[in-house]
Amino acid sequence: MAALLASGARIAFGSDWPVTDYEPLRGIATAVTRQTPEGGWLPQERIDIATALAAYSAGCAHQAFEEKEWGVLRPGMRADLVHLAADPVETSPRDLADLPVLGTWLAGRRTHGF
Repeated sequence: MAALLASGARIAFGSDWPVTDYEPLRGIATAVTRQTPEGGWLPQERIDIATALAAYSAGCAHQAFEEKEWGVLRPGMRADLVHLAADPVETSPRDLADLPVLGTWLAGRRTHGF
């Protein structure tokens, strides 16, 4: 991923890529650490947490041709959100995969949490 970004390519992450778990936080942890429970590989391809978060949000919106509707937090955009127990950018990469999800919203409507 780091080599693709360095070339100027846009990246998008999703739950269907065969590299890691289907859970986005585990995918982010894998992209940041280049480690899975089974081992690690290509450490030069690590990316930072903010870039991995953008790949799961703005990157997916770009891939779906929906950048004007969702993918970033901005007035007028669709509110697809996740409330985490801590700021992922300030969380240790080793702890990202287990960061508790406190709530989720799809198009501004709560879908998980209280």
